[in-house]
Amino acid sequence: MEEYLINYQEEKFNNLNSSMQKCLQMLQTNLSGLDSNSRINIVDKLRLLNSQISDINYRAMDILTDIQNKESYITVDIQNELDNEEQVIKNFNKLFPFMLPCSQHTPTSQVLHEHL
Repeated sequence: MEEYLINYQEEKFNNLNSSMQKCLQMLQTNLSGLDSNSRINIVDKLRLLNSQISDINYRAMDILTDIQNKESYITVDIQNELDNEEQVIKNFNKLFPFMLPCSQHTPTSQVLHEHL
């Protein structure tokens, strides 16, 4: 399971890093060529993205702390988020069962548990 988990996370982290690098490169080379309204829209989108990045960083630090402390707990808030994620996926699979392969709509925890 450890190898699968590490490979899975490595792919997710690499994809995110690649997207962020491409976004930064496009900003550096193309931002000045946009009209003022488009620049304002980009700044607004970046503001929202930066908020999500802060959330991701907080989650990463929480996981790092758990690993360093060699124990991890699920808070009520996290459990609610996990339950909500699973419900959204179940609802999506009910509405669109043939659109995408099941693995794309399976909670990460279920995929990882299958590799135990």
